[in-house]
Amino acid sequence: MTKERAEIFRYSDCFKRAVIEEIEKKGLSIEACRRKYSIGGATTIQKWLKKYGKNHLLNKIVRVETIDEIQEIQALRKELKAIKEAFAEMAIENKVYETYFQVLGEETGASEKIKKARSRTIEILSQKKKVNITASCRVFCITRQSHYKALKALKKEAFSNTLVLELVKKKRKINKFEGGRKLYFRLKDDIKHITKMGRDKFFSLLKDNDLLVQRKKNFTRTTYSNHTYRFYKNQIKDLQITRKNQVWVSDITYIRTLEGFRYLSLITDLYSRKIVGYELSNSLSIEGCMKALKRAFKLLDKSEKLIHHSDRGVQYCCKEYTGLLIKKGITISMTEVDHCYENAYAERVNGILKQEYGLEDTFNNEQQALKAVKEAVFIYNTDRLHTSLGFKTPDMVYFKEAV
Repeated sequence: MTKERAEIFRYSDCFKRAVIEEIEKKGLSIEACRRKYSIGGATTIQKWLKKYGKNHLLNKIVRVETIDEIQEIQALRKELKAIKEAFAEMAIENKVYETYFQVLGEETGASEKIKKARSRTIEILSQKKKVNITASCRVFCITRQSHYKALKALKKEAFSNTLVLELVKKKRKINKFEGGRKLYFRLKDDIKHITKMGRDKFFSLLKDNDLLVQRKKNFTRTTYSNHTYRFYKNQIKDLQITRKNQVWVSDITYIRTLEGFRYLSLITDLYSRKIVGYELSNSLSIEGCMKALKRAFKLLDKSEKLIHHSDRGVQYCCKEYTGLLIKKGITISMTEVDHCYENAYAERVNGILKQEYGLEDTFNNEQQALKAVKEAVFIYNTDRLHTSLGFKTPDMVYFKEAV
């Protein structure tokens, strides 16, 4: 069975115009005209009307532009082009600034701070300047979602920082001038329960809140070495310290009161950094040093071999003091040069007690000063962490307690 081919009719232009004329002049309908001439296709005659007819635009709106309107359209097109160019230039500027701040953050390590500043800027513009958040985000080339995510993290961090600062302030009530490294070591387990914060971030937090300790360097002379007593050699130079009660270092520092200067004699175990003896007296006479030494002897086992190291002050060179040391079988060591660095750690303890525990203040009387000294020595021995001791206290090392 063969498939019949569909016949294709081609109409001349003359025939098409004749059909159109019958429709437009004689009023014959399109359907009637289609049946009359057996014209195939539902839209064939409509196409002819559109091409050859005169009335095909009837019932349609045809806009005719005036010269003024054409000029106005041209001006608007020119203005639109300028606006598009300005927006394109702004987009380039935004990309430049975004890339610049990104590189700046990577180079300086301040990328997180830049992100925080960006989120804070958007919030300030929104709340105080009434600038639309979407517009601000567009300028920074970020989405609203990114902004709100960063803002949420910023608020969470601010809350965590507040809790960490409360821990710091609470601890500083005891150790008023404890440094950042020791504070972080002491608080890091508590901080872990609050937020993820490394040592550098912790230091930045202290710095931003003016909580970093500024060390002071005070050098006040309390040593009188221009005397006729015997000087002893330095026995601890290059000596390796391996145990407690191997070396004690002694020194004197002044305490201010409204009644005049008072003098604090200190004896410190070099191995554990523990203050083993102290005495506050109203003069630089031998009595204060003798009482501090006798107090320290209470912690010394008779079988232990000890070196007593001090500067060349008259108090430590006089026969009464050296005689007691010799009687106890203690080796005497003294600085060879009249300089505080020859007795560095004893000087260091003086500075710690003054700068960290308030002994540089001026007290009303000797009783008040003595009370402050007792508290300072107790906290120093039992609570102050030393980096050189592996973040342990002097008492922990001296009495071999666990951390």
